[in-house]
Amino acid sequence: MQGNEKFLRRVASYAHKHALWREGERILAAVSGGPDSLALLLALKLLAVKEKINIGCCCVNHHLRAAAGKEAEFVESVCREWNIPFILKEVDVQSAVRNGGSIETAARDFRYKALREAARGGGYAKIAVAHHGDDQAETVLYHLLRGSGVTGLSGMKPINGDIIRPFLCVSKNEIKDFLKDFSYVPCHDESNDVEDAVRNRIRLSLVPELISYNPRVTESLRRTADIFREEDLFMEEKADVFISSCVEHDNDKCVFFIAYFLALHIALQRRVIRKICCMVAGRIPSFEGTEKFIFLIGAGKTGSVTSSSGTFLEIQYGKAIFYKGSTQNRIPAGKLKNVGTSAAVLSDLVKRLIEHL
Repeated sequence: MQGNEKFLRRVASYAHKHALWREGERILAAVSGGPDSLALLLALKLLAVKEKINIGCCCVNHHLRAAAGKEAEFVESVCREWNIPFILKEVDVQSAVRNGGSIETAARDFRYKALREAARGGGYAKIAVAHHGDDQAETVLYHLLRGSGVTGLSGMKPINGDIIRPFLCVSKNEIKDFLKDFSYVPCHDESNDVEDAVRNRIRLSLVPELISYNPRVTESLRRTADIFREEDLFMEEKADVFISSCVEHDNDKCVFFIAYFLALHIALQRRVIRKICCMVAGRIPSFEGTEKFIFLIGAGKTGSVTSSSGTFLEIQYGKAIFYKGSTQNRIPAGKLKNVGTSAAVLSDLVKRLIEHL
């Protein structure tokens, strides 16, 4: 039990460092019945009195495996034994998959929607999920393979809105050791043993290979994520300063003087462009799209235009003007705002005339 006390102190210290909860808050633990989430439930319950928090549990049944029902019953029995309020949410992931899309993405979306519904209904301020340090290492590798920037390489955040991750400071092996002092046999999701999804292949094949080069590679990747997260936060703050002081934002249009933008470091230029595109069109452009915008701002003359990811950029007399739209119709969405139907009809007639010339 001494080892468990050390484990709990680490989790509590991590929670304090990142302000994962406040005294008196109600925390809903997302529990599937597997070892990680079961350990999370038990750890939070053991910490509840000292931390002065209240713990509840939600189990989401995705109905993707025959054993899911029994696993939910197991979680409920543990909650009954520990006097933890239990909520069961049923979701139909298969219906979403039949309409197209990834089963992993659909399951995640349905799960978080169900968890938030349960949290609202039960008056819970935060939802605790069981992502641990090894998951963080795998996330960094996943984003590295995709060519992500600093934001992706910073991994999962300890707190992201209403989602908290108290276990990012501990490893999978430490969680297994913690569970040894309890008589429970955690559930096992056999789909995690199949190298079908990219994340499964990273965990089952890539990580063991990297460990042969560096036995502490997961710890190193976790540390890398922490470093990148702080640098990412710094860049976000600097980008926000530029946008608040140098960018005019009017509904779906953003404007700034090109000279101010070109004075920024290229890394900050990219961050500003991505944030502006998100403000204008609700989408973040790819690296190629971002570079296209930066090139036009630096080299384009008045009247030059380009677009990417739903954002239209026009250069006009020393200013960069961003609208929601595309060069496919040559007219940014913001241009037609508050213009009567006759103007839209006239524009359409002009385009058709040009097409037949």
